[in-house]
Amino acid sequence: MNQHHLLPDNEYSKSTDRYLPKKEVIHITGLSKSTIYSLIKQGIFPAQIKLGMRRVGWLQSEVTDWLENRKTHSRVGASKC
Repeated sequence: MNQHHLLPDNEYSKSTDRYLPKKEVIHITGLSKSTIYSLIKQGIFPAQIKLGMRRVGWLQSEVTDWLENRKTHSRVGASKC
């Protein structure tokens, strides 16, 4: 039996969350590495998670949530102009 059918959709997505490497985060967001780290320092972008001595990753769900939030705020701001 597939256990994913036993979990609510939001719980399933949490259980299948994966770590995105820096290159993929750069590709998905369209931001440069320096911009990503600047936004992290400002508390605007999700912080990376140390996976090894020289490896970091971002939770896919956090990056996706950030992008959705950004899209929503961008469209709200545009409608006020």
